[in-house]
Amino acid sequence: MLFKLVSKIHRFEVETALNKAEGVLIKVFWADADRVLGFLMPLRDLSTEVIDAVSERVEFRRIRRFADSDRIRDELARAGYQLEDISDGTVVIWSGGRKIVTNIPNNS
Repeated sequence: MLFKLVSKIHRFEVETALNKAEGVLIKVFWADADRVLGFLMPLRDLSTEVIDAVSERVEFRRIRRFADSDRIRDELARAGYQLEDISDGTVVIWSGGRKIVTNIPNNS
């Protein structure tokens, strides 16, 4: 349902030139929706320790040290974080279901 809403808003935005006031209203809407649904979590909400661990894991994967990479993934899983590797890096997913939109780049 949320996907359909975002698609319709995006289609409207592409087909209709929005003015600044309309853009501000859309931004306010998404901020309000996030407060209720909790689907937008910027990277800065993660602790430095988690960001550092994920960055280290990305580097271990890059240099093919998979045992070390798996160890970090398992430690983060025990702390309540899931990792999803994608083409641009790694997305961190909280065990409570909140997904971080920003990923940590691979730099490879």
